[in-house]
Amino acid sequence: MEVRPIRTDEENEAAIDRLGQLWGAEPGTPEYDEADTLATLIDTYENERYPLEESPGGNITKVIPGDDSTLILQFKSGEIRFLDMKPLLKTETWEELRDPAIFNTVSIDRVGGLEWDNGLLYDPACAYRDSTEVPLTVLRVLFDVYHDRRWQELDKTGTDH
Repeated sequence: MEVRPIRTDEENEAAIDRLGQLWGAEPGTPEYDEADTLATLIDTYENERYPLEESPGGNITKVIPGDDSTLILQFKSGEIRFLDMKPLLKTETWEELRDPAIFNTVSIDRVGGLEWDNGLLYDPACAYRDSTEVPLTVLRVLFDVYHDRRWQELDKTGTDH
């Protein structure tokens, strides 16, 4: 096994091809060690060559799925944004999320992006770029509606307010 840094896209492609040949090697074998080393070298090269775009709002801290293939997102900056996923769901990659049971499995992954139980990932910078800001006036209306509904629920149960 010849170990050397990856410096070009061609070397990276060759390393990926070799890693594919080694995939499934038994732990403790020279092939496994080579695969592990190649994976580290590939990761290092790709992170330096293709750094992830920084999200203007930072990482996603909260996500609420809607009934209509939409998401309400809160970013680390505190900004609340609306993401309509319907255009993406028309593509083959995202079509599985048309099923509400799968769509609603959305959670926040380890890097502050979105993740679904089927393995799909959505980068926080892309989510920020593809979403729209929820104006403060809309948030106030939503709060008022929620507050009014909450009082109505308490009235139904006979609880004093």
